[in-house]
Amino acid sequence: AVVSTQSTGALPALVSAIALFIIPESPRYLVASGDRERAMEALRWYFKWNKVEFPETWKLRIHDALQRGNMKEILTPKYRRETILLSIMYFGNLYIIFGLVVFLPIALTEGFCGTAAKKPRLDCQKPSQADLLAYVVITSASIFACILGLVVGKFIGRKIPLRIFTFSLFILTCTLYICISQFVTQVLFFLTKFASAAANVIIWFIILEIYPTVVRNTATGFVNFWGKFGGAISAALVYFLYYVNPFLSVTSFVINGFISFVASMFFDKETKDLLLEDTLGESQVENES
Repeated sequence: AVVSTQSTGALPALVSAIALFIIPESPRYLVASGDRERAMEALRWYFKWNKVEFPETWKLRIHDALQRGNMKEILTPKYRRETILLSIMYFGNLYIIFGLVVFLPIALTEGFCGTAAKKPRLDCQKPSQADLLAYVVITSASIFACILGLVVGKFIGRKIPLRIFTFSLFILTCTLYICISQFVTQVLFFLTKFASAAANVIIWFIILEIYPTVVRNTATGFVNFWGKFGGAISAALVYFLYYVNPFLSVTSFVINGFISFVASMFFDKETKDLLLEDTLGESQVENES
């Protein structure tokens, strides 16, 4: 059963690995990077895949190296505020998401219900089938959150949903202090997972829309670094804090939820329907009729 579960979990990674060798690089990125020939090949591939005739009249213009982006661009006054706020929000959200990966198995096995209910046991315990089922249900919240994030992002926008999700995340982490019943606690875990995943969907919408092509990958890597850094800290810290006192683990979730919410309130740029830039204000592709 363990081998079967591990094999099933590896399937998405295997599909992604195969896709890397099949799907071409982004034509916008290739043009911005100066590789015109590969950009045209990529465009033809995408048109063919979508069963659309490629307009051979298209012409690509390539910018010289001095016009291409670098790390300094995302920290210039034009993007500095958004870059810092996105990094803070992603740090806080991934702290909670990665922290729950560590926290949930222990909490479910030990019957966690509020931070003052009982002290944690220090011996290893085998999870029951009920514990495993609860874990699967709680983690499935991410699937529903991604769907909702896509819907609200398309029809409502970015700024308002982001604030709603981060505020909900903060409030939900606060409720983990309280014990009503184990079932209610599991519902709160589900909703916390849901809010954090939905907020991350909106954050990724914004990252991909706010930066020009020449620095989009750089900005993505920069923000992603701070998110993964928060996740790495959380994976170790939450585990340690839980066995000192579960109150401390929950408090760390609350602090990061609050930080993410405050950052979202300062983020005031709506990127829905924003015209994507290739370089700083200049288009890379011309359509000659």
